Amino acid sequence: MWRLKNSRGTFLDEYGFRRDRSFWWHWASWLAQSAQDADARAEMLTWRDAPKNRPAVEWEPTNSNCPAISEVVNRLVSLLPAEWRGLGRNIFVGIAPLGDANAVAWNNDRRGIVELNLQYLWVLDEYGAAFDEFRHAVARRITRGADMPLRHHSDADYGALLASWRHLQDAAELWRDTSLIHLGDQRLTRLAPGRLPEERDRLRASAETFIVGHELAHHVLAHTSRGAHRRRREAEEILAGVRARRLSKERDEVPEHWQQELDADVTSMAIIAHRFEHDASAGDAYAALFGAVIALLAATHIHGGWDVEGRSSTHPPLSVRLNNLGAAVEEWFSDTPRGPYGDHPLDLWQQLELFTEMARLCIEEPQWVEGIGEEDFLTRLAAVHLLRWESLEARVPLPIDFTAQALPERRPPRDT
Repeated sequence: MWRLKNSRGTFLDEYGFRRDRSFWWHWASWLAQSAQDADARAEMLTWRDAPKNRPAVEWEPTNSNCPAISEVVNRLVSLLPAEWRGLGRNIFVGIAPLGDANAVAWNNDRRGIVELNLQYLWVLDEYGAAFDEFRHAVARRITRGADMPLRHHSDADYGALLASWRHLQDAAELWRDTSLIHLGDQRLTRLAPGRLPEERDRLRASAETFIVGHELAHHVLAHTSRGAHRRRREAEEILAGVRARRLSKERDEVPEHWQQELDADVTSMAIIAHRFEHDASAGDAYAALFGAVIALLAATHIHGGWDVEGRSSTHPPLSVRLNNLGAAVEEWFSDTPRGPYGDHPLDLWQQLELFTEMARLCIEEPQWVEGIGEEDFLTRLAAVHLLRWESLEARVPLPIDFTAQALPERRPPRDT
């Protein structure tokens, strides 16, 4: 039987962590030790020992060495099918002080570990902000000249999509150096007009949750252990439906090691979207879609792997993963009614797909993008978005009595 005590001890011993301190106590201590001067060292120790930070840094590891990640794990375990919960409660999810933007699930003598590299967690906010900037820029292009245009950002450079991706490219170059952990570029985390900090926090948290759910899925689907294939029965109906839909579109089998990754993607999204409980809200669905795309795009941008270059690679390319998740969205939400803003999971998925297509063009064909210019590029993105929206409206029409509510971008500024 897997035991949390053993899983926790194995991970903490792997990195020489104390059993009565969180990851953040160790991180602040390391930064203080490596500080170049006494003032910098004192500053880090003061941060570590400040009363407002003390609960987090002195938090004793339970099912994680970070209190925020522990909450994520608790929430995910509560959403697991009953047959999986015992295993889920005995898996330790730890932050590791590593510079590779990656996460991994491993099992050592029935000690279940999910390892989250700090660099991966720290890049997610930048990619969430990049989606915000993309969405805001396209919306501004569509509504330009309307009676109620979107408010402009106080930073005149906000919405300059090409400049923002140049900054992200520069940051990704730093993140590819796995010998160090890089904070990135604060210019990449500006809030879109009308976007509140807590909303951005939720977007980042959805990506963290997808990553943890993906690695937990490797354990519960018996990818990291033998003799436990009965656990797959709980997911087989969901996984089989998605596989069948993907194959009906692509008619292309994938290698088994790729299929494991695709199944982990779908299982993570299914857990977050409450598909095993059949009581999902629109918010659950959106969190699952946001989290999956932000997490997968970040890893692909840093490590590469947009398209199929060879089937011997350990992970399927992003194009295959997105096609597979798109099949899941179609399978699960085609009959879902629209929300109060006329919103729909398929509409969000189309936006996220266009976001990844835009990112790929900026990254792989920068000369072409720069050559046509910012305005023409945005016009083309807006045109594609409108065509896809109209196609979806034909399939999932707005209610006859629908009245649009004020979108978040058009809220008046919050009083300070």
